[in-house]
Amino acid sequence: MVIKSFPHDFGSYREVCVRYDDSDPVATDYAYGLENNTPAQWDATAHYELIWLERLIVLNRAVRAGEMSPADIPEAYRTGRLPELPANQSFSELLVAFPL
Repeated sequence: MVIKSFPHDFGSYREVCVRYDDSDPVATDYAYGLENNTPAQWDATAHYELIWLERLIVLNRAVRAGEMSPADIPEAYRTGRLPELPANQSFSELLVAFPL
């Protein structure tokens, strides 16, 4: 999965996209299954995780480009694993507990 940004008259918007081999019927069925079962609205945890993953990608690109060293990556991103987020919290509560 990848997060893509698309321009729009009111600013950019992001989509979660799936890359798959369309000649592989199992991969194709899986991709369409994801599309057909995607919630209409992201919950707070999913919203937080998408932003976290996007920032991880930006940090890793900066390291690869030599714009920052691996030691400059914030601690929360060094393992490359999402934090264990508690359930049933609002997005603002998650940001207080796990700043981005």
